[in-house]
Amino acid sequence: MAKLTREDIYKTAKELSNWGRWGDDDQIGTLNNISPEDIVAAAGLVKRGKVFALGLDL
Repeated sequence: MAKLTREDIYKTAKELSNWGRWGDDDQIGTLNNISPEDIVAAAGLVKRGKVFALGLDL
């Protein structure tokens, strides 16, 4: 197997980067993939009204 250089890794990472896929001003990234139909389907999965805090205490 060929040895990769740091430059090889950086070059490949830049080629595979997803930054800017939805435009320079995009703020939500892959959340752009969620359709209204996905939201309706997800709402149908709710069984109880439990709430979970997902933030970290800083």
